[in-house]
Amino acid sequence: MIQAKLLKAYSADNFFGLLAEIANPAQSNDFFCTIPWLTSWFKSMDTLPPLVVFSSNSQVVGLVFLGFMESKMSLFSWKKGLVNQTGIQTYDQVWIEYNRIYCDPAIEQECICSLLNLASTFDIDELVVSMSKHSSLWIRAATKFWRIESDTHFGAKVDLLSTNETIKFLSKNTRYQVKRAIKAVEIKYGKLSVSKANTSSDKEKFFSELSAIHKKKWASSEFGSGFQNPSFNSHLLNLLNEFSHNAELVAVFSGETLVGISLNLIAEDKVGFYCSGINYEIADKKIKPGYILHSLMIEYYRDAGKKEYDFLAGYSQYKSSLATDIYSIETLRLTKRNLRGTLIHLLRSLKQLFFKLKQKTKT
Repeated sequence: MIQAKLLKAYSADNFFGLLAEIANPAQSNDFFCTIPWLTSWFKSMDTLPPLVVFSSNSQVVGLVFLGFMESKMSLFSWKKGLVNQTGIQTYDQVWIEYNRIYCDPAIEQECICSLLNLASTFDIDELVVSMSKHSSLWIRAATKFWRIESDTHFGAKVDLLSTNETIKFLSKNTRYQVKRAIKAVEIKYGKLSVSKANTSSDKEKFFSELSAIHKKKWASSEFGSGFQNPSFNSHLLNLLNEFSHNAELVAVFSGETLVGISLNLIAEDKVGFYCSGINYEIADKKIKPGYILHSLMIEYYRDAGKKEYDFLAGYSQYKSSLATDIYSIETLRLTKRNLRGTLIHLLRSLKQLFFKLKQKTKT
């Protein structure tokens, strides 16, 4: 039987020792719940989040971070737990997808059951599992004692084995736009090329350029650019420099002109597109730098022997246009089946209804 225990105070040595002790934790599409990602994230935080450790017969078999925060709606407030998040925006901005407990997939269901049993004893009313690919495991474990709400997020990916050339599987319209964009940019700026940052100096240069472009586009948005956040930068730089087989910076140039830089996560034969800096200054009616960047990324990784290029979650037109498959992941909100949990559920339902009615009156 698997037992779960919450550690609120522990050292870095404790954490890395526990991480190394766990057997068979990886899944083939893991970009996030891996030693590289978890180690880099851990090192980027000054305040360590509580850690749940799973054990069986005195052997550590899994772990998961569990942050806590307070939510408020009107005059009503409640406490909630967050799976693999801290509740502190500075640390959570790196975000996690394919969210799961770090354990052997064969025992993940049992670990989830153990975590929910433990969470039921906490002074929280809600547990949030963001961006889960295997939400059915959580739903199966939670149904009896927790009320379940879910939000669906769509992702897109390219099966790199499905065709020998990217251009062939695209729709007629997308194929035309990509071919036109590539032709136009090469006429204006020069032949397209792909360059990977291999040395420390190249990584520093590419990261600096990616950061500057990203901040220029997103700094004034609601949540800003992650590259304005020192913890975000620390996490990614640690990942790039200490785990070069799991993260890399790749740039596309047209002649000497930068088209864009992509930061990609690597999981064996799969590639996850994490973020990019796209040079929209060269964009015009024909030149679409985003299409160019990803078209060349897809070709680059196919030639490198990779099997899948995952755009990760977040819908956009270019992703769906370039993808061979669309998939979904879910964010689950589990509220306790008690009076406070029921009130949270009702308040959220009323808020959503009010929003829908408000949107309807605008149309």
